[in-house]
Amino acid sequence: MNELFLTVMFATRNGSATLRKTLEGYRRLNHSKNWRMVIIDNGSTDDTVDILNFYKEVLPLQVYNEERPGKNLALNAGLNREEGPKADLYVFTDDDAVPMPGFLDGWLQVAKEQPSYDIFGGLVIPEFMDKPPAWLFDSEEHFGVLFAKNDRPEGKIKATHVYGPNMAVRSWILKKGYKFDEDIGPSNKVNYAMGSETEFCVRIESKENLKTWFTHKTAVQHLVRKKQTTVKFFSGRAFRHGRGYALQQLKSDRPVGQRKMIIFSAFFTYPIFLHYILTRGKNKYNVLWKYHWQRGYLLQQVESTYPSYLNSSAPVKIGLSLLLAMRAAFISKGISKYNK
Repeated sequence: MNELFLTVMFATRNGSATLRKTLEGYRRLNHSKNWRMVIIDNGSTDDTVDILNFYKEVLPLQVYNEERPGKNLALNAGLNREEGPKADLYVFTDDDAVPMPGFLDGWLQVAKEQPSYDIFGGLVIPEFMDKPPAWLFDSEEHFGVLFAKNDRPEGKIKATHVYGPNMAVRSWILKKGYKFDEDIGPSNKVNYAMGSETEFCVRIESKENLKTWFTHKTAVQHLVRKKQTTVKFFSGRAFRHGRGYALQQLKSDRPVGQRKMIIFSAFFTYPIFLHYILTRGKNKYNVLWKYHWQRGYLLQQVESTYPSYLNSSAPVKIGLSLLLAMRAAFISKGISKYNK
């Protein structure tokens, strides 16, 4: 068998706080020459450009620029502009995911050992840059969504268990024209719908009837910054995940009844909110998560089903706005003392 060639690709936007450490991780790897790196600078205004220029000298690095904000938009722009050696495997990651020893060789190995698989996920281990608050570990079950933690047995999995900081697909999938959904994922919108890489993998798994493999041969440390260990980030992440889940439902081949789901979601949002107010102790944050997740799910269902909602003064907008705003007075009260 000929030697496989791989391309590592990610987008960055003002990522200098973690980018240097990530690229230094690649610089330290022992690896063959059968790889290259593609980074798309998505309109950075910090010192990202200087960092990229430095690492161009020490890594097989190709940099593209895409000013229009949006992670998936940037990735698609990079794929459209690809040059150089044709890769057999495309590894997608993030500017805050530091590769651990054996990362590149591990991907080459698993691609050879599992020829009947076309989608791959790898280990993602959260690495806190500052000491996290104790309350955060009361909700460790949500670390998969919060920090993309991914640690499961090696073997066949569903594409829903592939996370963005450490994933790969065979190049024929991209050559066939599959792209990332630009309606999902980080953008200039604060409350974007999340889950873009998973959506991509689920879509191609379904459309092409593919198989997905999880490997322990590749791992990244996903850097968690201090701002990502606050109640504000915790709540926002739950909200964005709820939005993403709803959007993926609506775009699926068999979408649920939108109006039915709006009624269902609204019915359950109030009780969850009241449960949060009354809950004390460790379970409080799990209830808070469920509330914000339901909020995001409900809002995405409404926006997708009634597009005029965003520019409407109709009573439904007022009612829903009140529903979504009710929690404001309670988010900091009784919980802020844990956020130190």
